[in-house]
Amino acid sequence: MKKISILFLFFLLSFLILINCKKDITKPDSTPSFELIEVKQTPATVHLGEQVTFTAVTYNPEDDTLKYFWSASN
Repeated sequence: MKKISILFLFFLLSFLILINCKKDITKPDSTPSFELIEVKQTPATVHLGEQVTFTAVTYNPEDDTLKYFWSASN
């Protein structure tokens, strides 16, 4: 009898854990699905008043929308 109760308790706890492990689709995933591989700057050396181009190379397997923001000081 005691062995059946322990087995029942084990299956009940396992079932409760499984039903509570569902992914909540209403919450956004905090882990980004992309990887920043490289940031390139052209030209390599910049002088005052010159234009600079930055290019970001990413791996984006889920084809998410990516937004880039560049800032500089001085």
